[in-house]
Parts: sequence; C-alpha cells; structure tokens
Amino acid sequence: MISKLALARCVGVIGSAIFLLAGLSCIAPSDVSRINKLKTTQTLLSIREAEKAFKAKHGKYGTLQDPTSAGLLDQALANGSKDGYKFEVTPSENNYKALATPQRFKSLARGHIT
Repeated sequence: MISKLALARCVGVIGSAIFLLAGLSCIAPSDVSRINKLKTTQTLLSIREAEKAFKAKHGKYGTLQDPTSAGLLDQALANGSKDGYKFEVTPSENNYKALATPQRFKSLARGHIT
C-alpha cells in the first residue's frame, strides 16, 4: 500500500512536470519575435566583423556571398535568409550597407534593422 506522503510526493512531481512542459510549449508570438530580432542583430554583427576582415584581406568590402565564400560567415547565410529575415549587403567603394528585412512583417517585426 502506498502511504499518503508517497502519493503526495508523486502527485507533486507529476504536477510540476506538467506545469513545466506547459510553460515551455506556450511561448508567446511576441517572445518569438523578440528572439528572432536578437538573432538578427547578432547576425548583422557577424556580417560587420566578416566585412571588416574581408576588406583587410582583399582591400574592399564584398557582397554577402564574398565573405561567406571566404569562410568568414556561416554558410547558412549563403542564400541570404536566416531566422525569418532576408539579409542583403551592398558594398560601395569605402563602405557597405547591410540590411535585414523580415520576410513576414506581421509575425516578425515592422521595418528594417540596419
């Protein structure tokens, strides 16, 4: 026979596990949007570092494919999309412009991160 204390502990453990799983599966869309924006900011910072390194080696800034081909950026960026954003890099003679545009405006963000 199971004692009342053992039964109470069992119910407590099961209840805690259900509460934890329910909490993990209920991430609000605004939280997902915030996470994607943070990932996108990190990707833009990675692009900045890769462009600096590419210019130091090649004497010019490159397109998104240039530092990726040189092994300075993650291959996941080779097609220009990551974490729900489209990334574009436009080099010019003395600088470059990196732009991240959400692919689905309503669910991800409004506007651009540059």
